[in-house]
Amino acid sequence: MSFIVGVENYDNAELNRLVYASDDAQKVHDQLAIVSNLDSNSRLFVADDTTGSKFTDDDLRRELILFSRQIKRDRNNLNIVVYLGGHGTLSPGKKLWYLPSNYDPVNQLNFVPFSEILEYFTDQVATTGVYGTKITFLVNICGAGNAESLANPALRSQNVDNELISVSQQIYRELEFGRLSLAIVPATPRDRNAFEDEALKSSRFAHYLLEGMKGRAAGADGVLTANSLFGYIEKGLKEELPKNTGFAGNVQLGVTRGLEGRASLELGTALFAAAENLRAMAAPLPPDVLDHIALMQDLASLQLARVETRNTDLGPRSKLRKIKVDATRGAVTDVGGSMTDGEGQLLDAAELKELGALSETAKTFNTLRQFRDSLKSNPGSKALLLVDDTPDRGQEVAVWKRILANLVREFEFQTLDAAAPRDLAWVEVLQRVRKADDLRRRSAGPSPLLVIYVGRSDLRPLETSPIATCNRLERSPECDLIPFGIRDLQLVQQVWGAPFTFIHDAPFGGHLLEDQPAQVSLLVGAREFNGMTFGGSRGSSSLALATAFEEGAEDPATHPLVQKTRASFVDTFGSTGNDFVVGTPLWKPHGTLLMDIAANQFGAASQLVFQAASGCLAKSDTDCGAAIKTLIGEQNPLNELEEASKHDLRSESGEAANGYHKAEQVFTALQQLPDAYGAAATGAEVSKLTGLIAKRLMGVRSKLGRHVTLVTLSIGDYRSPLIADLNNTADDIEAYQEAFAEFFGRIENIEFEHIALPEDSSADAILQRLSTLREASKDRPADLIVFVYSGRGIEIGGRRFLVTTQAEPGETEDQIGGSFAGFAGGLRQQNVVWQPTTLVDLADIAEAMRDVWFFGIYDAQFAAPIRDGAIDSLLQKHVDSVRLPTSPAPTTITAQSNTFLFAPRGNIPARQVHLWLEGKLVQSSSAPNGCLAQIGEPLKGPASPLAAAVVSSFETFKQGTYRDWVKNVAQGSCLRKGDAIDGVLTAQGDLDVPFLASGDGADLVSYFQDGSARRELNISAAAAVANDVLETFPTELNRLSVGALMIALMQQSKQRNDLSGQTAMSADWSATAKKVLERDMDPPGPLSPGADAENAELEAMRVELISRFDMLNGEPDRARDTLLSASPDVLSRRKLPQRLAEIAGEALRRQPTEILGQANAKIAKLLESPSRQAALTSLAAQIDAERRLRGEPYRIGVPTR
Repeated sequence: MSFIVGVENYDNAELNRLVYASDDAQKVHDQLAIVSNLDSNSRLFVADDTTGSKFTDDDLRRELILFSRQIKRDRNNLNIVVYLGGHGTLSPGKKLWYLPSNYDPVNQLNFVPFSEILEYFTDQVATTGVYGTKITFLVNICGAGNAESLANPALRSQNVDNELISVSQQIYRELEFGRLSLAIVPATPRDRNAFEDEALKSSRFAHYLLEGMKGRAAGADGVLTANSLFGYIEKGLKEELPKNTGFAGNVQLGVTRGLEGRASLELGTALFAAAENLRAMAAPLPPDVLDHIALMQDLASLQLARVETRNTDLGPRSKLRKIKVDATRGAVTDVGGSMTDGEGQLLDAAELKELGALSETAKTFNTLRQFRDSLKSNPGSKALLLVDDTPDRGQEVAVWKRILANLVREFEFQTLDAAAPRDLAWVEVLQRVRKADDLRRRSAGPSPLLVIYVGRSDLRPLETSPIATCNRLERSPECDLIPFGIRDLQLVQQVWGAPFTFIHDAPFGGHLLEDQPAQVSLLVGAREFNGMTFGGSRGSSSLALATAFEEGAEDPATHPLVQKTRASFVDTFGSTGNDFVVGTPLWKPHGTLLMDIAANQFGAASQLVFQAASGCLAKSDTDCGAAIKTLIGEQNPLNELEEASKHDLRSESGEAANGYHKAEQVFTALQQLPDAYGAAATGAEVSKLTGLIAKRLMGVRSKLGRHVTLVTLSIGDYRSPLIADLNNTADDIEAYQEAFAEFFGRIENIEFEHIALPEDSSADAILQRLSTLREASKDRPADLIVFVYSGRGIEIGGRRFLVTTQAEPGETEDQIGGSFAGFAGGLRQQNVVWQPTTLVDLADIAEAMRDVWFFGIYDAQFAAPIRDGAIDSLLQKHVDSVRLPTSPAPTTITAQSNTFLFAPRGNIPARQVHLWLEGKLVQSSSAPNGCLAQIGEPLKGPASPLAAAVVSSFETFKQGTYRDWVKNVAQGSCLRKGDAIDGVLTAQGDLDVPFLASGDGADLVSYFQDGSARRELNISAAAAVANDVLETFPTELNRLSVGALMIALMQQSKQRNDLSGQTAMSADWSATAKKVLERDMDPPGPLSPGADAENAELEAMRVELISRFDMLNGEPDRARDTLLSASPDVLSRRKLPQRLAEIAGEALRRQPTEILGQANAKIAKLLESPSRQAALTSLAAQIDAERRLRGEPYRIGVPTR
């Protein structure tokens, strides 16, 4: 906290000769704000000649009273800096006076004794009883002998200044301050000329004070203390300065700019690396994650931009990294001009090479005008004009030649033979673009190249393609444009060897956009697949495009001549048709090459954790690589971990154990890390991961004595005449048993057991047998229990049940033997009532297998079989997830589009996976199917297509998780029929566990293998760096950086939770994010001129982060309110209006959930009401309707008994 005063504007003319006192005070304030992050209660007062402002003795006393009141009972350990700049003098009693603007030297009025200034603070400390208060006085008072002489002519002598100095020094030395820790750093010049220096544009004291605060007075650790500052000023002034009694030299005034610059470089690097790690999550990334990646890149760019002004030595490196960050943000336009030769000398050889590579590939222009202007200003620019051999191209060619003659240094013209075959020899192929090769040969160095094709265009099959014709409305790899298409562009790219721009002034340009080669920017005359341009005698379409390019249109599609031309063709031909539409021009810069190079050359992205751990984030990649090698050796433990998990997925226990052991050893050795930003917290994260690796290593080793139990149940003979028998369930179960036995038989050291439950087992007997197996396995974490059921199933009220042979459905409760406790007279399925004790709820199976590794396959039809009230429709055969479509499917629908569903885990116990089919199941079909027999033909194998799909998958599936396996099964030939599939293979539980795996840590294998562990560890390391930087430099930008990284960790966790169905998320991440982004923050401190815009941008980032945090916590209403409370200036930034609209929509979509909550509250009240039964029935109907509205997947983990 600071109290800074600078007075240069005095009422008295003799005193009013100071020039720099106001500027000095402002500079001291600004520098203190940099090195110590001034509290919002800090105060700055200047009496400036330029503005005519004054600061009187009454002003000073009033402000001192208000400021000293910040010393409160609850504010111990305050660190206060007081700066007094201006005139001072001695009283007749040899007391030191500070002179405000209205000091009257003749009558000696309106002064403020220095002792009085001190008393405001000492009295407040004594009154409040606070402890640890530290005050540093920076007293920049000139030798005011001249002022004193005005009041006392007898003192006019050569000794006036010396007496002031001598007395002042004695006062400073003898001051006592009781409970205060106080340091006074005074200026005691011997004459006025020594006080202000015209060459320095400041007082000499302020000059050395500021230089010291910028880093020159700091210690080796960058910390600025009262003692180090005192010594630096004393050395600069070349005179001894007095020290007060008990001088508190260890008082920390801040950390210098150099160290803050280094911290910004490290944090900017960490932010960018974390953003790249977040981008590496499984695609497709949700829009909110993409927006958050962009925000972290923006924060990284801001952090890196601040380095140059704080640490000149690291400035060039921060510039290079900022180029990389901005490249991924699409914000780089001039790489070469961003670095001076002198700055380049501070980079190492590898960094200079990177800069050169980025410069060569940075010629990407967001607008057509930017490209046109660059081409025109570059003395080495070249062009190649290509036309087809149609006779009526003269007018268009003439226009393009005229444009090129005025635009580029050199261009070539070449005619293409449209009828030439495409299967030419290499020499003949080169001849097609020989002019491009000629231009390259005549280039002294890298030059911008423009290639233009003008003429007709058509879509033809490739010579090697089996198809005879091409569909203009679709992009196909079997087709290409002639006479100049994708293959020709790739050829020019190969010959030229550098990025270039291509203008396609011909029809069907959309086919080029689909496969736009890297390093090629495009301007197409027709962006549509079947878009037409019109040349020849009309020529107007081509001329319009050429004119738009010549004039440098920002968007060629909006150029007046282009619009006029298109309108005329619309009038003539119509806007659409089956064969063509009027083409729309589009400028599409490649824009990705620079980003790819920037990301690929940014070494921190994949191994940020090791850079943070070795404290080398501010070093070059070369030096940091050497430091990492010293830290971890030749082998990257994260690579070892991911390789080990691949072996684990393939059930290669020995190789997996070896890899896990290597990774564990390296990570265990990373306990003693250097003292660097984030190193300690990074070490803690490494320790957590090491524990997880050790857990899985133990699980893999324990698998060497593994027991697998396959439990099967087939029911084909049902007692009730209302339930048709099933003839093939026993055969299906036999196929399952043989497949599982063969699968586990290929794995060494596994004991495999098959238990076939009797067909007439009751529901209780089935659950009891499963529970017995659980008891035998619960202390054996390597064991696995697989349960396979083949028979009938039903779905009632969103729940799924297995039907035992004893089931006796009826039309009334009386027909099934009366009412049943807890089931309101039985389970009713439309007009059929089922006896609950003859059904097995899947939720009960899940509960019976709690705490053991379990896989359940339910080969039954669960869809309600009742139709049109006909009870005999129960006789429908079971098994068909390949229901025939009722109408031909659109060609754009793929067979994989609706074949599987991963239901949220819900309340399913850990270590379990359950699999069944949503849809109708049949054992034969009327259309050809790879696994089903056609009606009237004998079976090919298992009657159930689910059984056939599962059994056949064991032959084709090599490695992966349950999630991978389900996709493999669903997309196999057994579950396909025609162009669309109605049936949905549904799985629920721990789907990211290796298929049929068990043992401690099996649920971690996918976490290791898919890069989640690496990403989370890297982002955690970035967060550790950010937290340490924030602790040292508590700025708003650093606060936002911490919040952004916490949210990145939450998003990484959420994506994994969404896949697995889990809901756990680190409470620490959420708590930290909430703390640094709290809504009721103190207002910003004093702003320097021009800071308003940046402050508004930071506030917009904070609002965006808070709204994202609320959405991650499932609170769209709070997110909406946060956005609505933002000021118009803030809300207009960073796509916040669009975000507000999306979040408001999400809040509305969640209203059914709120209605359900309200209904539950009403139920609680109605339970106490006499008429509760009728009311409950009504509410139950309302809840059921709302549940259907929500469309939430069925969760078998919701208990019913």
